[in-house]
Amino acid sequence: MALAEPGKIAAAFAHALPETDYEQHIREMTGFDGAIRVFLTVAVSLAQRRCGGSLADEACERMLEDAVRRSGAKSTLVVGRINMENKASEMMSNRMGFEPLTEGPDRYNPDMREWYVVVDP
Repeated sequence: MALAEPGKIAAAFAHALPETDYEQHIREMTGFDGAIRVFLTVAVSLAQRRCGGSLADEACERMLEDAVRRSGAKSTLVVGRINMENKASEMMSNRMGFEPLTEGPDRYNPDMREWYVVVDP
């Protein structure tokens, strides 16, 4: 989904259902037994970057709302990976209520850390 002025895309987001092995991994790590969605990306156009994060925050808020709506569940765990050097994305995730799933890198990708949040409708 994209946030845009007519004829221009300023930001976009994507999320998906997890693959079975990854879903099992998240359930083992969190003990969560409800719906799970994987946060794939929030992208902000180059022209809109470094404007205080408000556009990224709005895109993330809409992604969370859409993930819950699509899951149809009472609670939805949304999980994503952030490059450990991407402090701007970590700050946005903190503002949106995400927490690191582990202290260190993701077991699948040593440059990334998994973050998650449980969202209620």
